Amino acid sequence: MPDASDAVTEGIRCLALVKDPASLAALLTQSGATLAGPWLGPLPPCVFAQVLQHVFHGPVPLRIRMQTAARLARVCKTWKPAVEAAAFSLLQFDVQDRDVLAHFDPRHGNWRGGLQHVQGVKLEKADSSAAVLASMAASLLRDLPIRIPDLGGTARPSSPSLGPEQVKRVASVLAECPKMEYFDADTAAAAVLPHLTARYKHLTRVWPRLRAIAMTWTHSLDDLFAVLQKVSQLETLESVKLSVYPPVATSDGHRVSGKANARVQALPRLKELSVKASSGVKGLWDAAAMLIRPTRNWRWSRCKSIANLELSNLRADTDLGKVLLPQLTRLGGTPVRLLKIDIEPCSLFLGASEPMPSASKLLDKVPATIHVVDATCAAYGQPASFAFDDRLAAILARPVSHSLAVADDGTFVPTTGEQPPGQIVAMHTDGPLPFLKFFVRFADLASQFIISEWSRADLPDLAGL
Repeated sequence: MPDASDAVTEGIRCLALVKDPASLAALLTQSGATLAGPWLGPLPPCVFAQVLQHVFHGPVPLRIRMQTAARLARVCKTWKPAVEAAAFSLLQFDVQDRDVLAHFDPRHGNWRGGLQHVQGVKLEKADSSAAVLASMAASLLRDLPIRIPDLGGTARPSSPSLGPEQVKRVASVLAECPKMEYFDADTAAAAVLPHLTARYKHLTRVWPRLRAIAMTWTHSLDDLFAVLQKVSQLETLESVKLSVYPPVATSDGHRVSGKANARVQALPRLKELSVKASSGVKGLWDAAAMLIRPTRNWRWSRCKSIANLELSNLRADTDLGKVLLPQLTRLGGTPVRLLKIDIEPCSLFLGASEPMPSASKLLDKVPATIHVVDATCAAYGQPASFAFDDRLAAILARPVSHSLAVADDGTFVPTTGEQPPGQIVAMHTDGPLPFLKFFVRFADLASQFIISEWSRADLPDLAGL
């Protein structure tokens, strides 16, 4: 009579033949303590890789991944590289977790081999949300139209900093992930990234495959732009997401020197750029624009096109009306599929005194190369309407040229009209109903340059908003 180990071996061989990763994964997990490596000799590596992908599929916490990987690695030493590759393709951990960092220490950690297989990293911090909310609250109080007495600095927001040794340990782990394609630094960015950029002159040697980076910045803007200078060396980047909430500044606001902006390079493969900032961050749009266009010669761009450009948390007049809209023409040489503009959430909630710019100012400044502009600014379900003026009245007096529908991918498609519109702008406006209005203009089919005047379009699905 065959013993239990023979039965398990035969079962694994049968599963390998039918390539049933789900069943084999369950068998490996349940019987890992009794299996020996030589019994799995006939198992094809590709099947084993599928099995491990199933075992570690989905949002499995890192500590559970480590426990499962340890159980499987004990079965056979030759399994360990394959187990590491499957278990640690994504690292999501608290930067203050010394135990996890010890396991991935590049010199002595028992899972240091897994760093060579990491494709994505998300850093977490237990107090990250509290730090961001505190900084936003401070910005909110600064913009109130009443005098807030000084409480001796006790309410000054600050993101708790990591100790130098902890920063060094986190940075050493990140520096050993050459296959990393996605990096979400969260609020740990201000502590970890300056250490990495100071240690390595060229980040391309550290992360040659990095395609996306996201960071929430709660420290000095000077440090942020020093980091952006190094990050902009990564020509593989396709997505950059910045959420900027610096500490409370002096009375003249947060300022960024032109010299710092000048050293930010353009990213030739950039497809998505999102910038969210607390009010009063001056110069941030300049630096964001430099990621798209590297010099003052705005007719030349290294970016072939941008799929999504999002600029949010703007003050209605100070940021949107006086800074962003006058500079939109700087995007004239770069095709943008979607530009999304939004104001800071607290403005409408508090009934802020800053007025929205006129609708015609937005329409006049939008370059022909931006296909869709979503300027439906809103906060807490309340729309923020662009101001009504004579030019907008003249546009609304023209006949409706198109009827639009929303496609499955979220884009607007024409249901009536002789040709598709070359440009679409959606926004709320004062004046006649409906408040949500869509404006279109048309391109010359030969040159693709916008040549028509603005006219209104209907979107029946959203009528009455």
